[in-house]
Amino acid sequence: MSANTVSIELDRDVFEALQRLAKPFVDTPSSVIKRLIEQALSSDQEGARPEAPTSEKGFASFRGATIPFGNLRATYKPRGGNKAFKFDAKVTSEGIEFDDEVFDNPSSAGIHAKKLAGAKGSASSTNGWEFWEYYDTETNSWVLIDTFRKRQNVNELTLKDLGLE
Repeated sequence: MSANTVSIELDRDVFEALQRLAKPFVDTPSSVIKRLIEQALSSDQEGARPEAPTSEKGFASFRGATIPFGNLRATYKPRGGNKAFKFDAKVTSEGIEFDDEVFDNPSSAGIHAKKLAGAKGSASSTNGWEFWEYYDTETNSWVLIDTFRKRQNVNELTLKDLGLE
């Protein structure tokens, strides 16, 4: 250990949270903590909400999965109904933009969409990861965003993950 370092113990859940906030192959636990401290100290507003983690490639959910920047869509057909509702959203650095709002996770955006279609109570409940689809411009196809949750690093996706093999 060098004179410039100090060894500390972290709870496993704290370490795992640091890993989710880290940029793969770039960050160390120390660099993530340093970045969080710098963000906290640079905040001009007292009590400001910390920004959602983002990556250079997309929006990183608080659970650690990165959804690439781009367009999303969803189709919802209420049980017993004959009309299907189609929804379009956009992934930005702040989250999922839909209906003039920004959502910090896919499920809350999906629930909002279902409510717009008239769903009430438990009928509006949804797993947003399996509700929204992402348009992959490289393959010109739509894939469930659950693909990105299953893989922590977008670069690890395979053709099989995208349903192309």
